[in-house]
Amino acid sequence: MVEALSGIRKFRVGFTLCHQYTNQLSPEVLDAIKGNVGTKIAFRIGGDDAEDLYRSLDVTEPKHLMEQSDYEFYVSMKDRKATKTRRGYTLPPDYERHGLAQSVVNTMHAKFARPVAAIDEQYDRWQNSRHYGGSVDPKIVKKKQVEPKPTEKRSGSGDFKSIGRIMLG
Repeated sequence: MVEALSGIRKFRVGFTLCHQYTNQLSPEVLDAIKGNVGTKIAFRIGGDDAEDLYRSLDVTEPKHLMEQSDYEFYVSMKDRKATKTRRGYTLPPDYERHGLAQSVVNTMHAKFARPVAAIDEQYDRWQNSRHYGGSVDPKIVKKKQVEPKPTEKRSGSGDFKSIGRIMLG
């Protein structure tokens, strides 16, 4: 990795290297990143990482990296002549509701949900199979009528179990 980072820039190859903490990297790889990477971006980071990175990002103090607000970052970009460090902001995620939740639930229900009786029958066959220790004779398998438990909810369309937002068949 160290050799790749030190020699690959001349071929204008781009890498995206991401880690949660710099101590996950070996010291050689971290030094190669600090010295050879053309663009570095740092959102809010912890104290140990701020101490390691503030010089390579050309930030005056480590606390500037630790005290960034949400969606704020520092970017250090190398060009042919110099390295420039800028402060930037990203847009917060857009949480606009589109009203498609029920349509998605209905589609997934139609595609993947199965009647409770079919699941119970399959479970009984498996439990009575020779692989589980039961008998091999399928006539011994008895169909069992399952009454819904008070904690189980039944959906309005068909005989399906609904646990929270996940439809189980």
